[in-house]
This record gives sequence, C-alpha cells and structure tokens, in this order.
Amino acid sequence: MKIGMMLMCSWLSLAGEWLLPWVANKDGAWASEIAINNHSDVDVTVTLVAVRPDGQSETVSGIQVPAYGHYRVQAGSLFESLGSGSGYCVYVYSESDRLSAAAKISSTNTSSGDSPALAHAVMLSDAGPNWLIPFMPYSSGGASAPVLVNIGDYPAHVTLTAFGGSGVPLGESTMMIEPGLPFADTMDSLFAGVTESSYLRIQSDGLILGMAFNFNQLREPSAMLAVPSWELEPEDLAPLLITMENASTSAYSYAGATEDVLDFSKQRACPEVNVDVNIANAASFITADFDWGSGCTSLIGVYHSGAIRLNMEREGTIQTGGWMNGHLVFDKFVTKYLGSELVIAGETHVEGSTKSSNFTLSGAWQAQGSVPFYRLYGSFESQAYVNVNKKGDYYEAYGHYSVAVSTGYYASLEALIDASDPLIYAFEMCPWPTSGTLRVTAQYGVAASGSIDFGTGDCNTAVVTLNGQSLTVYLPGIYN
Repeated sequence: MKIGMMLMCSWLSLAGEWLLPWVANKDGAWASEIAINNHSDVDVTVTLVAVRPDGQSETVSGIQVPAYGHYRVQAGSLFESLGSGSGYCVYVYSESDRLSAAAKISSTNTSSGDSPALAHAVMLSDAGPNWLIPFMPYSSGGASAPVLVNIGDYPAHVTLTAFGGSGVPLGESTMMIEPGLPFADTMDSLFAGVTESSYLRIQSDGLILGMAFNFNQLREPSAMLAVPSWELEPEDLAPLLITMENASTSAYSYAGATEDVLDFSKQRACPEVNVDVNIANAASFITADFDWGSGCTSLIGVYHSGAIRLNMEREGTIQTGGWMNGHLVFDKFVTKYLGSELVIAGETHVEGSTKSSNFTLSGAWQAQGSVPFYRLYGSFESQAYVNVNKKGDYYEAYGHYSVAVSTGYYASLEALIDASDPLIYAFEMCPWPTSGTLRVTAQYGVAASGSIDFGTGDCNTAVVTLNGQSLTVYLPGIYN
C-alpha cells in the first residue's frame, strides 16, 4: 500500500509529528526497539506508521503513554504485518507536542547478539531541502550508508555529493524519492570507486529528513542524524521580494495620487493600466482604480493583471496638508514571477499627509500559486509595515516585512529595514532600491540570518548574505 501524503495528512491537525528515519527488523541480522517518552502531566495517545522504501506500510494506533511515562516496544512485535525484511521509517503522531522518541537498531549476528546504535526522532517541521552528513568513514571491510526520507507531497529529486580531503568532489549521485517514502543505500553502491572518507552534501527540490549509518568489519552499526545546511538559492527570497514589490507598487500608487493626482505618467508606462481619480467626492477624498486589465508589465518591471483599488478619506484639506486614511484592495490581482502566477487577495492600510507625502503602509495579503523550486502548491501570507517619506525626487522607506509560506509545511521570511539605513527608491532611475539594507531572518527547516544589500551601484543586483554565505542576486531575474 502506498502511503503518500494522504495517510500523513490525516494527522496534520495533531500537535506532535516526528520521524524515526530508519528502523530495521530482519531475522538473524537486525532487530530494533522503539521508545516513546511522555513529558507532560497527562496521559497521551500515540499513533505509529511504518513505511518501507517500496511503499508497504503498517499503522498502529491507540498506543497509550502515561504521564511522564516511558514506552518501549520491539519493532518486530509492533509491526507484525511487515514481518522480517528491509528496513522502514517510522512516523510518530500524537495530540501532544511534549514527547520524545528514539530507536535502538541492533546487529544480532555478532558475538554479543546485540550490537546497538541509537538515534532520536526528528520533528517533521524540521524538514528542509539541504542537509549535511558530516562524516562518512571508509575502511576496508566496513561501509557507510545514508538514509533519506521525503516527507513532502511530491517526488523529491535529490543529489548527493561526496567531498574528500582535497575539497574536490569525489563523486555525485542522484535519485528520486517518492512522497512519504524512505531511501537507503551504501556509499559503495552510490559512489563506485570512492575509497576514502568523506562528508556528504545533500540537495533536494523537496522537503527531506535523514541520517547515516556506519558499520565496522563485524557489521556492527553506529548512527548519526543529518544536520541542516543553508544552501542559498535566489528562489528562496522570492516570497520576500514579491512582498517588497507589492508594497512598492502600493506606495507609489498612493504617492502619485497624493502628490499630483493628474500625473500618472509612470502608471501609463504599462499601457493597459486605467486610472480614475475622483477628488470631488465629498465622502472620499480620493478613489482610484489602478487596473492592469488582462495584464502587462508594471512600473517595477513585474507582470501584473487585475486591479488595485484605492479609497482614501481626508481629515482637513489638501491646502492645509490634512491627513488621509484609507486602504488599497487587491482585486483579482495576479503577479507573475519565476514562471508562475500568484493570485493575490487582501488589503493594505494607508495613511499619511497630503502636504509632505509621508505615509505608512500596513496590512496583509495572501498569495496562492505553484512554486517550481519546491514542486509544491501553496500560499504566501505577507505582511508589511513600512514608513515611506518623500525626499525631493526619491522615496525613503523603512519598517518590516514578513512572509509565511504554507505548503504542507511551514517556512517564513522576515525582513527589517532600519531607519538608519533605509531603502532608497528613485523610480525615475530604477524600479528597485538603489541603496539600503534589509536584515533578513529565514526559516526553512533551519534558521538563517543575514542581509540583502541593495547598494551595489546598479539597478539589477543585490548582495544577499545568509549565515555568512554571500550571493549576488539578479533582481529582474527573480520574476522572469
């Protein structure tokens, strides 16, 4: 029976979800014991799902672990229908998140009859696309073996690269892992001809978890969990940059309406945009419809279709510099980036002065679309709180953005623009900031922090640094 994510998704409302990447039970060779610990003051119920690489699975529900209790069971007696055979991963589900779990995997054909290795369970929310196995020993008669599990909804294309003492790759191995299934193989099989110790870099276009085993000449095992690695990709920044683009579009739309309601030359750079401003309306100082129609390229150089509708109420008059409050509503608004379409809904609150053209954007919008890099369909929930000030022929912006990515797992991007180093927009010169820095925090199974520096001196690039790793990102290409 193929487990896929259909079986897993039935447990997504539960508070605790863990994975034991590999458990073995084979007559005369391997035996395993599973332990579950309850760290709360109430009894909990646990469900375990074992899944083999070929998709064969067995579910055991109703396991009771008393308050502060320690439950242990032999895998062979728990998953009776699987019997003796190849290893399997074990999913652990509970209504409580105050659990821990581990497995003891033993070689039974040694002189002791019980040569063990230990590994603890990892949370499914820790899954990510990039991992390291720090040490894969090589010795004559011994073997090392990586184990990977795809917890995503789609097949994961995975590349393993082995690095030796010289720093030059010793070899590369690729595979595709089906949703919900584990993969295990020896280094001898994955990297034929490699006869030295190495470390493994694991890169995937899906969400995976993993571990590794090393065996001595007696086939006695040791185990180690994979550690997360941040391999920076421009695509990872796309949700944050799309939030910036929408905030910039909203800001410029509002600034243009307040500074000079008759001057929409920049908006007309996209020929299908229709603008209707009504300053004579007593109830609403400005109503504007920025309509991209069936679609064209916006002032930021991004494809848009649909409309953003502006409605502002005044406090005072334009002559006295009265303050205004209102909102921008995304109406069937579509943005294209990375070859995909995001359908955006929501609204942004706007307030500011008609005299100084200083204003604040705040609010949230949600985008839905496909994400090719992760081969997932999901949504982005974006929020922005940005202060924008008109400074002669440019705009100064500072504040913070946040983007939550929901695709069957959770990831987030947050950016802070300090007032001491604001983003400078000179729209006549460049659709992107010409200087300024965003302080970035990202979470994709592994935390990363760094910055996006727009002070490169051109209109096409920014330098992104995360966890000490820097990459020059070509900004227009983010949306191609």
